Amino acid sequence: MRVLFKFFLVLFFIVGAFTLLSRINFVSAQSCSFTTPGKSSIFQIDTTSNSAVLHIVPPADDVTSYSVVYGFSSGDEKFGGTFPSSKSTSALTFTINGLSSGTTYWFRIRAVNDCASGEWSDWKSGTTKGSGSVGTSSATLPQAGSASLLPFLIGFSLFLIAFPFVLYSS
Repeated sequence: MRVLFKFFLVLFFIVGAFTLLSRINFVSAQSCSFTTPGKSSIFQIDTTSNSAVLHIVPPADDVTSYSVVYGFSSGDEKFGGTFPSSKSTSALTFTINGLSSGTTYWFRIRAVNDCASGEWSDWKSGTTKGSGSVGTSSATLPQAGSASLLPFLIGFSLFLIAFPFVLYSS
């Protein structure tokens, strides 16, 4: 019975430690070959009743994706997400679907690569076509900061519970 108890404690310790370590980014500054991307800008926004197409002037730097945040006023980062991309010398377009009709949205964007994020663009607004709708936007992109911490919290809790028992059991 005691051996079985120790086995489960060690198992909880290993699962907790693995979960904790899997959430840590071990990329160091020395291993990065990219420079920080320059500032991007939104030069035009085309809208339909439920979408917005952002026209972007990309930086001249290496880029792996673009982060977009938007909301109902300048400075409101209620929604957001990431678009995969690569280095480009011509204008880019990104479409955001699932917007409410007749609603004004404010957008900003920044270039990202494997090492760093560039400076945010200035805010630019666009109003979707239509008579408006009740409620908030149900955009296709995930909300900013919506990454789940549940796996991390469970793993870390198991780690904290199991570690003293494994360390001090005889």
